[in-house]
Amino acid sequence: MKRFQLSVSCAALVISAGIASAATNSVYDLYVTPGITPPTPPWTVTIGAPSTQSVSSRVLTINDAAGGFVWNSQSLPGQLSSTATWEARARMRLLSYSDGPGRVGMGWDFEDGTRYMAIGARLGVGNVHEFFIGDSGHAPVAGVYTPAPNGDDFYNLRVRKVGTSGTAADTIELYVNDILAQSVSYTTAGGSIVSTPGVIFGGIFGGSAATAEVNGFSFGINEAAPALLPEPSAIALFAIGALLAVRRLSVRR
Repeated sequence: MKRFQLSVSCAALVISAGIASAATNSVYDLYVTPGITPPTPPWTVTIGAPSTQSVSSRVLTINDAAGGFVWNSQSLPGQLSSTATWEARARMRLLSYSDGPGRVGMGWDFEDGTRYMAIGARLGVGNVHEFFIGDSGHAPVAGVYTPAPNGDDFYNLRVRKVGTSGTAADTIELYVNDILAQSVSYTTAGGSIVSTPGVIFGGIFGGSAATAEVNGFSFGINEAAPALLPEPSAIALFAIGALLAVRRLSVRR
């Protein structure tokens, strides 16, 4: 299993239990700032060959080859702990995936200094998307959620930690396209770890291989994650095109 130790140069989160933590948030949205990879700072990008990451307009392509990894991480000691609440949002889709044990193809990890929460996406039979809360090996801890077919569209994901006890009374919730897909206790998700608290998204597990496209990722600690701009619909794009055509005709007259 591939694990990571975030350095203090990333952008993520920590505090000692019992100390009130401050609120913070971060957003990377290619519909707002197209054509850029996660900027440094606040992000730290770590890529293990032969994996790659590139961006074109509003799409970040993460090609996680077997044996490699792509980590987009942040570390903010003093803000994330077992008693903090947090929320993250992402818009993504998988183009390819392979892994015998069925672990994470594209994932998100939250490490709070005591435990890490693993959220994963993979392709199942027929290349349908499957989303899940992961166990300590980044495999599904409570089965998988298969959303309705979404064509070539991107999936809108939201995951959050509810509760401030740092015990099994807290829960981790995963939403896919605004539908509650899974909910497990804080002590069931992920596993134990002693590390610098942080958040990471990308191809995080070295044993699997996947190619993913991402439009955006955001998180909030002790506050809601910033909303990502909605993906423009075909109707909206048509309306914009029609408006531009009318303006051109007006100018010609």
